Amino acid sequence: MNGEHMTKHVTLNVSGDAELAVVADYATISVSTEVNEPTREAATQAIQPLLNRLRAALVDQPDARNASISRLRVTHQTRWDRKKEEHVDAGWDARVSGNAEVVAADLKSFTARVLAADAEISGVHWQLDADNAGYRTVRKAAVHVARTAAEDFADALNKELGQLVVLSDAGLSAPQIQSNPFFDELGSAPTGAAPDGDEELILDPPMITIGAEVEATYLTA
Repeated sequence: MNGEHMTKHVTLNVSGDAELAVVADYATISVSTEVNEPTREAATQAIQPLLNRLRAALVDQPDARNASISRLRVTHQTRWDRKKEEHVDAGWDARVSGNAEVVAADLKSFTARVLAADAEISGVHWQLDADNAGYRTVRKAAVHVARTAAEDFADALNKELGQLVVLSDAGLSAPQIQSNPFFDELGSAPTGAAPDGDEELILDPPMITIGAEVEATYLTA
């Protein structure tokens, strides 16, 4: 080989993953109001003032993003009569529902305004903004984990870690979002069961866990 020394590079394929808990940025709030009347026409008429009050509390408010009244349902109701052993008429329900995105700092004032409109909170779905800094942090952490694994393999082979030749993003894992179908008055009851035995809605922004995974290929030096 005319004195030439040939170095054999080893290919190292590694992966890295990381998780990070961050505070939720905002919540999608589901709201509703309803009435029960003897006839369909009466229910449809009775819901209108409540619809107007809910719209005023929800739409075009500075603390409610993407707010809308999305649904009006009028349905016939029945109840079971034990004496007659049959279902009997229970009137007509008219129900209006909508939703809005509310940042954590405005949630309690928004909730109070909705309740003052004789409506109720039927759901709080906590989420992260798409540009939350946590996503960038967790991606960097995943890359660091992959490089550390490559360094360990290279060290086990008594070699130095060389250049990175491939880095691919396996994707972000779905955030673990807290969502809850029940509501307690402004979250005043202790965390856990509400006074009536139902589970509470959480009005304080929870921690949401996000994750990232990468795959990398290194060469030894």
